[in-house]
Amino acid sequence: MSTRIVHRPARLHKKIKADKPIEIAAVPTIRGGGGGGVLMALMPIVGGAGMVMMMMSSGNPIRMAIGSVMIVVVLFTAVGAFARNRTGKRKQAEDDRVRFIEHLGQVEEEIRERAQTQRSEALMRNPAPEMLADVVRDPYRIWERRRGDEDFLITRIGSGIGELATHVFVKPTNDPMAISEPIAQAHLDRMLRRTRTIEGLPMSIPARGVISLVGPLEQTTAAVRSIVLQAAVFHAPDDLRIHVAQPYDGDWLLWLPHILSPELFDGPIGKREVSHDEESATELVEEITSRVEELAEKSKYREATLDRPFFMVIVDMDTPHGKWVAGQLSALPSVASGRMVLLAMSSSQYLEPSHVDVRVLLEDDNTFEVQLLSRGEIQEPAEGEEGYVERMLYGGRKGTLDIIPISLAEAITRQLSPLRLVEDATPDAPLEQTIALDAMLGIQDFATYSIEEAWKPRSTEDFLNVPYGIDSEAKPIKLDIKESAKNGMGPHGLCVGATGSGKSEVLRTLVLSQVICHPPDQLSLVLVDFKGGATFAGLEPLPHTAAIVDNLEDAAGLVDRLHDSILGEIQRRQRVLQAAGNLANVGEYNELRNQGKVTDPLPVLFVVIDEFGELLAAKPEFVDLFVQIGRIGRSIGVHLLLASQRLEEGRLKGLESYLSYR
Repeated sequence: MSTRIVHRPARLHKKIKADKPIEIAAVPTIRGGGGGGVLMALMPIVGGAGMVMMMMSSGNPIRMAIGSVMIVVVLFTAVGAFARNRTGKRKQAEDDRVRFIEHLGQVEEEIRERAQTQRSEALMRNPAPEMLADVVRDPYRIWERRRGDEDFLITRIGSGIGELATHVFVKPTNDPMAISEPIAQAHLDRMLRRTRTIEGLPMSIPARGVISLVGPLEQTTAAVRSIVLQAAVFHAPDDLRIHVAQPYDGDWLLWLPHILSPELFDGPIGKREVSHDEESATELVEEITSRVEELAEKSKYREATLDRPFFMVIVDMDTPHGKWVAGQLSALPSVASGRMVLLAMSSSQYLEPSHVDVRVLLEDDNTFEVQLLSRGEIQEPAEGEEGYVERMLYGGRKGTLDIIPISLAEAITRQLSPLRLVEDATPDAPLEQTIALDAMLGIQDFATYSIEEAWKPRSTEDFLNVPYGIDSEAKPIKLDIKESAKNGMGPHGLCVGATGSGKSEVLRTLVLSQVICHPPDQLSLVLVDFKGGATFAGLEPLPHTAAIVDNLEDAAGLVDRLHDSILGEIQRRQRVLQAAGNLANVGEYNELRNQGKVTDPLPVLFVVIDEFGELLAAKPEFVDLFVQIGRIGRSIGVHLLLASQRLEEGRLKGLESYLSYR
């Protein structure tokens, strides 16, 4: 079967960020002062009654008649005032309620728009099983997830009802003792119940660490089918490898390119990572041991993670071989730290692994509940704004399992089978293929990798020791420009290659590998291209670059300044070492700097000169400068790499003995 190379373009993906919370106005309150209305009505009655009594007491018939009329008027006035007061408050309350209900209608419309957006984005991120075949055919989506993406190894297992991701809150009233208007409050409660959840959301889990699938065999195998297919469609074999311990669910898994070993071969293709017993699991045990050893080495330099593809191991804890394989992973400090994923099926919690990060409880009716655990305790879903990303990625904790027919699973894996990100590493192919710099350095994506991680302190063995190509076994070839006393090949060397031989590519690769692996306070560059070609084009913005000089062929004055500048730097370094206490070399200076006794950095200076033969022809005095660098460069931290199309006899007079690698 022929393979087809997949070009993975930049991902059409927006990072998940919490959107603006939705604020609901405070619920109208019942206005106080009901007793005050009665008092206001009684006051004119009392006043009028006093006046009438005064008039009646006089015995004057006219005054008594006027008093009788006044008492009637006062009574009608008081009753009218009381009624008007009560009616006005009721009208105000009704108006407040109407405006609030209209406001709720507007808020509900906004919430439903957000819910629709959430559902659409979730289905785009984790589509239904029947849509996976379309994703495989889409060149923009196949294997789109990189290791730095927030949805890396987030896999769908079903669908269900999830919570709205957007945080919705009700603005509190100014008076904490106020009573909410009951009808308005009822409308608010009903609206929140209607909009709090979203139906038909994908339910997903983080496929990291140990995932325990507990339930009947039919349901656990269906869950594995869903998880593996989602992972295989969205994650490249370079990011995710898969090992199957004792296949249980047909041959559909065997078509996946993710289960092919990148190093061992079964005829013309990679050997499938499948085991049935301890003997057939030898390669898996070696992979685990290798990761344990690398973790132990990195821990010496306070590095806690590996730069390797994730490795998913599928086991059935109801079988002896499944238990044995799961036990091998206990050699790791934690499964997640070794970039391993243990997908463990079991018929009961009693049989699951001793440590679990994600547990999925499956029932006969295909319903499930997800539990995310930390140190053995179930973690409740985060609420409010803090839980936005979790709700967008996972959907919810309960749902109905995706049931994927084996026929559909096999159709999808057969589509994936011939796909590769790069050419297969067959026994005779490595030297016939082009390898990218990021792959050679173990970097997944230059757009997302952490430069702080790459610039962490390196061991003595790795310092100034970087890859620049691969050998016939596809293993990196490194150039160590340290001096031989530190088991290096340097400090100085020579590169000779005719036009079209790849000399310029080698120089660029060496320079870029060095700057990617070392910070500017440890490495500085002087790059010279006598003829003004494109060897070092575009490297000017690097923080490591002290100088780039090109096109010297037509600038004799610039040649002189270059000579004087390099000579001046040599003399400056000698003065710095002398001022620091007559130090013997840059290594001693950097030890003092690590102890805080000196502050100014003194990085290694890597001088790379392309077409140095032409430079010597234009200014023969440069050979004396090169000899001086050859003699004392090791101690002052100056490393020299000379390159030319051809090597003329006698051109390197006095310099040959200092060029330790070619």
